[in-house]
Amino acid sequence: VDHHQEGDDHRQEVQRQADAVEANRVPRRDHVDPLGVDAELLRFRHTWWPVAMWSTTVLPFVAGNIVTTDSLLTLFEAAAAAGFVLWRQAMHGGRGPAYASRGVWLMWLGFGLAFLVKGPPGLLPLIPLLIFSQWERGATGLRALLAPAPLLAFLIIALWWFVYLAATHDGLLRYFLVHEVVDRVVTSVHQRNPGWMGLLEVYGVTLLAGLLPWSVPVLFSRWPRGARMPLDWNRRLLLLWWLLPLLVFLLAQSRLHLYLLPLSVPF
Repeated sequence: VDHHQEGDDHRQEVQRQADAVEANRVPRRDHVDPLGVDAELLRFRHTWWPVAMWSTTVLPFVAGNIVTTDSLLTLFEAAAAAGFVLWRQAMHGGRGPAYASRGVWLMWLGFGLAFLVKGPPGLLPLIPLLIFSQWERGATGLRALLAPAPLLAFLIIALWWFVYLAATHDGLLRYFLVHEVVDRVVTSVHQRNPGWMGLLEVYGVTLLAGLLPWSVPVLFSRWPRGARMPLDWNRRLLLLWWLLPLLVFLLAQSRLHLYLLPLSVPF
């Protein structure tokens, strides 16, 4: 009797330990890396897949072989968007304020560096991100994103060099705002492919050839008759991130092929 009782106690202890391990084990699909980013954040099951897509798309491949600030701009804008997604995941996944704060910091640091590299065009993805936040969470989401400390860090990183130059060179502030911003958008003074022909020759070619070969499955993908593509949160975010900056580039009168490089990320 004592022997059987000891055996039962041993089995119960083993079962309790197994239950404890199972309760504390993190499922593979919810694995979190040191930055707190979900392993399937954008529904990629293998980390090599987005790397392979980026490396084999024509426009990023060409840009990677050219010395250009647009590659740095793309990096920092992508980091900012990743921070936003991290914040969104934390807010909806119940991961707590620490993860959400980490995402907000990453977003504003990314946009600060993007502005430092390229000026106001570096903030174009911020527009769809704020719209998406308002769409999903209303004023509460906007207040969470506009946290004072990360926003102050953004202003310092983004503006310190421009403020220094404007303070030490007369007329440079007007040059930045008028010649480099307003004139690029509404005039053809820079002679960078203005008008409808410039639009077709630059962005038409870039959209058709620059996104190959991955634009092919997108263009020729078919859905069952009467079926709709499900617009879950990540598809809505990617569409806004791609379409709104693209609209600004289409309307602006200063156009170059690599201006669309950052839009290869949401595509």
